[in-house]
Amino acid sequence: MRVDTTFITAPFAPISLEAINQAAALQTRADNKYFVPWEAYLAFAETLRATHKVLEIDGRRAFTYDTQYFDTPDLANYWGHVQKRRKRFKCRSRIYENSGLCVFELKLKSGRGETVKHKIGYDEAVARTVNADARAFVERQLQQSYRMQFGRALVPTLRTHYERVTFASQVSTERVTCDFNLGFSLGQARAQMDHGYVLVEIKSERGRSDADQFLWRLGVRPASGSKYCVGMALLVPDLRSNPFRQ
Repeated sequence: MRVDTTFITAPFAPISLEAINQAAALQTRADNKYFVPWEAYLAFAETLRATHKVLEIDGRRAFTYDTQYFDTPDLANYWGHVQKRRKRFKCRSRIYENSGLCVFELKLKSGRGETVKHKIGYDEAVARTVNADARAFVERQLQQSYRMQFGRALVPTLRTHYERVTFASQVSTERVTCDFNLGFSLGQARAQMDHGYVLVEIKSERGRSDADQFLWRLGVRPASGSKYCVGMALLVPDLRSNPFRQ
């Protein structure tokens, strides 16, 4: 049974993507992730109505994302996150199914622990591979950001699929994304987030926004790990994943 998000988004005033980007593109940001039980999420969403608008594009308020992650054959990117290395990154392609847009993204950690995201347009026909343009993009950004010479192969690993609703604050640069019906796949292996939970990501300048603090008051604490790390922990037998087990 899939979660229908219509009743959640209907009470919110709309905001366009252009307006969100004008206020704050937040390509450099602090991220906190929460697996929020359904009852707590309903209270959280009700509170947001006073200060947030919902992203709306062509009358649509929920958007489907199909994301392919890439890693080295020995999972160097995964281990970089497990070991909390200062210079670590993830790369992925993402198809926005409702618009047909496709991008290739690189996410890095800054020296202060912030998430920094770079992206280029990509061809959906090659979204499951790293082509020469994407490879050059990765190498260029790693050289500029980390002074890193990256000469390793990148292969497709985890794939995720979910529906996202985005709320934007009217009083700050904060954004709140809410992911429903989250599914993971790796080869023939499959996993699904329990429909009794919503994955909430709060993106703000310092990681202590009003939305973060409201979830803390509800007793919900940030979760360790990204979708990539959690999905790999679920689907790869015997992969050391203690930080993500809970």
